[in-house]
Amino acid sequence: MTLARGNGTTESPYKLSYEMREVIVIAHPLYDTVKLLRFLADAKSRGIKVKVIYPESPWLDSEDLERAYIEYQSFRKVTKVIEDLVEG
Repeated sequence: MTLARGNGTTESPYKLSYEMREVIVIAHPLYDTVKLLRFLADAKSRGIKVKVIYPESPWLDSEDLERAYIEYQSFRKVTKVIEDLVEG
């Protein structure tokens, strides 16, 4: 099954089929974060099992230490929400 981008609801930027039971998402949690979280919440509300694959330590490619720390903190917060949506 495929997801159609741009045909979703205001809650999710992607169109989810009611026949879907499981979806794998490959994403970077710090880019299009709101869209990703809306999608996960929409999938969860429909009872669709979601597996999210994302980079393990994206802050390592940061320009400097200060930027890396900000990205690290943001990454931790977002991935905690993702885990709660996926597992909860």
